[in-house]
Amino acid sequence: MDARPFGFDSGYFAAPHIFDALDQWKGTDKEPRFGLICVGSGTWHEGKAQWYAEEIRRKGMFFGAWGFMFKHLSVKEQIEAWLTGSPRGDLPFTVDYEASPKYGNTIPTASQLLEACKRIEDAEGRECIIYSRKNLVDINLATMTADDLNKRWWWLAQYPLVGEHPGPVALPSRVKRERVIIHQTADRLPPPPGFTPAAKRMDYDRFVGMMSLDAFVGTRPVPTPIPLTLEQRVAALEDLHPGGQH
Repeated sequence: MDARPFGFDSGYFAAPHIFDALDQWKGTDKEPRFGLICVGSGTWHEGKAQWYAEEIRRKGMFFGAWGFMFKHLSVKEQIEAWLTGSPRGDLPFTVDYEASPKYGNTIPTASQLLEACKRIEDAEGRECIIYSRKNLVDINLATMTADDLNKRWWWLAQYPLVGEHPGPVALPSRVKRERVIIHQTADRLPPPPGFTPAAKRMDYDRFVGMMSLDAFVGTRPVPTPIPLTLEQRVAALEDLHPGGQH
């Protein structure tokens, strides 16, 4: 049994998840306590983000949002696309800091990441989370100060080909252990049957903060969401009712 609180992350949905299927894991060490949902990639916005947040909370879990940032796009435009109309999380917003195979394995610069963090923090009034892994941080963020690295929270990936990584997760240089709150322990393990009909594997995450998950969430304010623009409302309706069937 793994005592670390379990969660999952997901994005780029082929079909809505069936959240009642998570009941199959009740009473096990994989009973989810939190769900982390991609609400944006570049300047794309997930029109069903609010629905995902409501379903996660309906199942008694904490909700967290994340966005994938590209180097070649305006940081300002990407952050505005992610935050406008997105539900505010119980957990702070996460910037997914990885290389993009779609664009030649390019990765944002340290200054771009810092700008993204500051824009999110100005909007939310709390420190954001950075998702990455040790080697990417050590290679690409060497110019960030230790203060800037440790002002944010960290969600770090380290997992084996089979099963879950037992931890502790490897720390990037200069990042303090107490700033790491989530460990992605696997990237290809099965979801509960029927939870994601279009997907046969799921990312597993464990909360590894120094305080409990409930205490961590309880210390964070949840600001009022920024309302959707008219264009985003129309796009969301089209996503939910394809072909004009209302």
